[in-house]
Amino acid sequence: MRYYIGFGSNVGHREEWLARAVAQIRAEVGEVIAISKPFFNQAAVLPGDDPSKHPEYLNVVMSLECPLSPVELMRALLTIERNLGRDRDSEGVWGDRTVDLDIVAAGDMIVDAPEVTIPHPRMHERDFVLLPLSELAPTWVHPVYKVPLSKLIAHLPHLCGDSSASDSATGAERFTRSA
Repeated sequence: MRYYIGFGSNVGHREEWLARAVAQIRAEVGEVIAISKPFFNQAAVLPGDDPSKHPEYLNVVMSLECPLSPVELMRALLTIERNLGRDRDSEGVWGDRTVDLDIVAAGDMIVDAPEVTIPHPRMHERDFVLLPLSELAPTWVHPVYKVPLSKLIAHLPHLCGDSSASDSATGAERFTRSA
């Protein structure tokens, strides 16, 4: 099965965390087929928090050929995160991270399980997922919304000039309404 894994890090030597995660994925999970160019973005912060206190994220998407089921793969990725120092319990919702590994897509597969949701439920809102994914799978179509990746990218709020918090059309509504 071909999976697309999102990777993010904003702690320490981010490129080293990426290299270590890739090495563990290759050794324990499957064959890394390709890795996108790095995408850098500012860490998300809670209202009132100072963004300058949080290092910029390095993000990539990797394509992975893997025989594991989605749940087995997610468990393996969480183990790799722990091995590389991530503590999901103590970091909070938007805490700084050595490594963040998420399954963002797997072809046209749809999974809604307690352990994992595929495609990632917020991927369509995240430039740091969609833009790197477009390098590896430019013709991918979101299997839930039936929308091509290029259209998801075109409807990212900051790319289409829609940064208004009062706009009631968010996420999927924004592009399904205009389809």
